[in-house]
Formats: sequence, C-alpha cells, structure tokens
Amino acid sequence: MAVNEYLLFIMCRLDEQPFAVHLCDNKTDTKYLYGSYAAASEFYVFVGVTAFLYCLGILLFYVFGDDKYRNVELIPIVVSMCG
Repeated sequence: MAVNEYLLFIMCRLDEQPFAVHLCDNKTDTKYLYGSYAAASEFYVFVGVTAFLYCLGILLFYVFGDDKYRNVELIPIVVSMCG
C-alpha cells in the first residue's frame, strides 16, 4: 500500500523553504528567500481571529439575549457606554 507524503509548510516562514532555481546551463541551484515575515503575519492572524471571535460573541449576545436586551433598561445603557 502506497503512502502519500505531503510537504506542509507555513506561508509566513518562507525564508526556511528552499526553492529550486533553474539556471541557463541546465543546472539547478537551491536558493532561500531573504528576511522573515513571521512576526507580521502572525500579528495579522491574531487580529483576524480576535475580530472574528468578538463578532461571534456580539452576535450570540444579541441573538440569545434579545429578549433581555429589550426588556431590561440597564443593558442598552451599559452597551452604549462600552461601545
């Protein structure tokens, strides 16, 4: 039984991934990209996940807490002060 092997690498760590460069004289050379962009891309992933979780939490609050939001007078005041 054959086992398929897949190369898995993270896109933000491209400086660690070798690239085969084909030269004019039918030779192949291995090159690496310069610089590491891991910190910047990890920051954008963190911001995206945090924004998604915030929107999901607010959506759940309004969907499941709509009755309390409409009937209790204190909740809209607190929400308007926080947001």
